Amino acid sequence: MLIFSRNTASSSSSLIDIGNIMKFKNDKNTIAQRFQKYVYADQQLYVSLGSTIEIKCPNRSITSKTAWFGRKGISQISEGPYLNENVNDSRFSITGIFKLGQYNLRISDVKIEDFGIYVCTKVLQDITFEFRVNLTSIKLPSDLNIYSLVGKSSKTIRNHFQKTTKVTGRENETIMLHCNLSSGLPKEDLMWSYRDHTLKCGGSDSIDLIVKLKPSDSGIYACIVNSSILEAPLVRTIAVTVLYRPRVSINIEGSSNVIEGNAIVLYCNTESNPKEVNISLYKRELQGDIEVGTGAKLQINVITRRDSGLYVCIAANTIGKGLSETSITVMYALDVTIQYQNITKANGVRKLQSNPSGAPEMYMFYDWEHRSEYGDHIRFITGSKDGILQFPASKYPYQDNGFYTCTASNKIPHKNGMTRQSGLVYLNVKGMPVFTAENKQDFYGILDITVNVFSHPEYSEMLIQNQNGVPKRPINVSVCTVEDNIIVKWVCNFDGGFQQTFFSKVREKSSDDWTTIHVPSMNCSTNSTLLWTLYNQKPHTTYMFLVYSQNKIGKSYRSEEKSVFLGGMKQNSVQVTTVLVSVVLTICLALLIAIILICWKMKKRGIDMNVSRDYIEDQSHYDEIEVHEMNDVSTDLRSSSSSIVINIPVIGSTYSGSSSTHSSQSSEVVSSSSETGTHTTDPKDIYNGSYQALVGSTSQQIQVSQSFEGLERETILEHSVIQNHQV
Repeated sequence: MLIFSRNTASSSSSLIDIGNIMKFKNDKNTIAQRFQKYVYADQQLYVSLGSTIEIKCPNRSITSKTAWFGRKGISQISEGPYLNENVNDSRFSITGIFKLGQYNLRISDVKIEDFGIYVCTKVLQDITFEFRVNLTSIKLPSDLNIYSLVGKSSKTIRNHFQKTTKVTGRENETIMLHCNLSSGLPKEDLMWSYRDHTLKCGGSDSIDLIVKLKPSDSGIYACIVNSSILEAPLVRTIAVTVLYRPRVSINIEGSSNVIEGNAIVLYCNTESNPKEVNISLYKRELQGDIEVGTGAKLQINVITRRDSGLYVCIAANTIGKGLSETSITVMYALDVTIQYQNITKANGVRKLQSNPSGAPEMYMFYDWEHRSEYGDHIRFITGSKDGILQFPASKYPYQDNGFYTCTASNKIPHKNGMTRQSGLVYLNVKGMPVFTAENKQDFYGILDITVNVFSHPEYSEMLIQNQNGVPKRPINVSVCTVEDNIIVKWVCNFDGGFQQTFFSKVREKSSDDWTTIHVPSMNCSTNSTLLWTLYNQKPHTTYMFLVYSQNKIGKSYRSEEKSVFLGGMKQNSVQVTTVLVSVVLTICLALLIAIILICWKMKKRGIDMNVSRDYIEDQSHYDEIEVHEMNDVSTDLRSSSSSIVINIPVIGSTYSGSSSTHSSQSSEVVSSSSETGTHTTDPKDIYNGSYQALVGSTSQQIQVSQSFEGLERETILEHSVIQNHQV
């Protein structure tokens, strides 16, 4: 016997609780007025012929009166537990627990005429509640089929569907699968399934599935019918085949980062439908792809750095082409090259740049080694992390001459097994000649003078002069500001035995033009401090100052340049203003008293005040003069005095030799000059002495000039050839 039921809502989607309705009736007497009959539920029952069914009437109150009304031809079947006297069919009976108000209708040996609507009524306080049941014969679903359509998606072209068990489509094409059947009772549910996954549900007599094909969509699709009257679901399947171009991947045996000299193997893997493919391997270059092999394997037994690059595997079948790319990096020990520019003393940048080339480009730099041109180790110097050796500022840059070795590593061994590689460069520093620390400053008695000179390029001339009469440069020069005035302070140095005059050169920092100012005559002794004030200068300006002195013999060296920034007028506070006013008043009072006393004394002595005033004004005034306006007293001295020549034999271009000097008839000017010549000296002699001897102490150095950058020469010392002369 097969009995199935289905509830359908009428006035309510669920059974009504009669007790609750009566509660409303007692609270508000409205239910009886509105409802004489209340249908509170419907039910659909499916039953097969010859089976027995029991129809239950819902009960919510034991005090209600229950009656069954039946199929066509039977008006009332029962009331309470008793059948109506008009029912003489023994297949009908009332069952249930009567004392609990359960009155169910039982029908045995169901026949065709038993199908129809049955009504269970309950009367409670003049309100009738109905429960309806539709008894229907069971019908099994049948005739399940699948149809397919490739390349179309509209459901309106049903005549293009083909009944089939398999279908083939290309990648990115759209297929439509249609499943239908002869529906049964009760209604069934249809669904599409693929690899045990539900793709779509719904429909009672047909269901459609639309798929845009991709390679993973190949497989078996099933249309499944589920029904409560079926012992097992109905199933129909269709095989879907997707044709697609090759899917390509590249595998490398080992690693894509390989050390130069080793072997490497590339495998080109493909997946496609159809499976027949043609495979080619290419190396991508700037001028285009270069074919390096055919088939699914590329083997390079000895790989070189030229094999680094991008490799492409291309596979093709009847559907299309596919490709994959991979990069191979050949790691090799670095090569070290050094970028440099031969240095002169005037160069602003003094550095060596190491440019290593290797793979990977992760370099570790070690200390630079400095050697002489004969291979002697001089020093180790630490450079920057990116391979730059910056030379520090040096008064004697010639010490930087020689070979420099840069050592670096990227941890990849060379074919000799070494991971550290080096580059070598010879640095050639050019500049003005310097006298080395080996020279003596004082000679006594019969002189055998040896002059050591380091010069690159070779010097051509040298002039020797008695320097005793030239003043020494001012020292401890400093500059400060007071409001809009600039105060220059310095310490006097040796005046050369003659009265010296001081000069100051000044310029704005933004300008290259110097203005020479004659400082008013000041009597000073060695180590005495002098102050000079420059009034009413331009505010908000940076000024540069230097000081030098001159006597009748010549000029001293210039002092170092000093800078000072002149700000605006200061904003004085009330307290400062008060102090300044007090000071000014005090000074004015003192001046007034002094003037009164002076006038009284001058009147008494009969001195003209006008003459005195002119004298004071003359003492406070000075004129700026240029250097060329100074009398060159040294020229006159040279022309009027007898010249006494010192003969010094020349040993070479880099170092000077020794000579003998007997006596001198003049202590003012001693000079030597002759024709210009070229000298050669074995450079080995330069390095025979201590490397530090090129530096020496400052007090032992004889300056050739103050600067190599174009400052005018302040000494009479010039380049000349040292020749042998007898005094």
